[in-house]
Amino acid sequence: MDDLDVKIKAALESATEENVFLGEHKSTYSEDIAATFTGKYKFLFVLSSAKLLAAEILAIFSIYQFFMTDQIKEMLAYGFLATACMITIATIFLFFWQDMSKNQTNREIKRLELQITLLIDYLKERDKSD
Repeated sequence: MDDLDVKIKAALESATEENVFLGEHKSTYSEDIAATFTGKYKFLFVLSSAKLLAAEILAIFSIYQFFMTDQIKEMLAYGFLATACMITIATIFLFFWQDMSKNQTNREIKRLELQITLLIDYLKERDKSD
């Protein structure tokens, strides 16, 4: 495995300026979130964002009403509603987190494919020169 690492590093060092930068690109959270709103399921993520906003507003309202009421029956209803909203919010966050993780994995796979292509080109050039 060390030999392969050496070959990959040599191929990357021999790459010209025209090639794509393959270094560590650290994307920000805002870039990762914005990337979820592109692609095939853009409408689903927009709809999920609207549901997230509605659940947050409803949770704040129900928590406020929970503390403003005096009757136990109403407190139970608002408490249950707040709990349901929190579960909904957590589920939507997990949905977004799963997609952001998938996008990061896809980026790394594409970067690896590009490095393999550069390595193949480097090995072909080296064999031609020998």
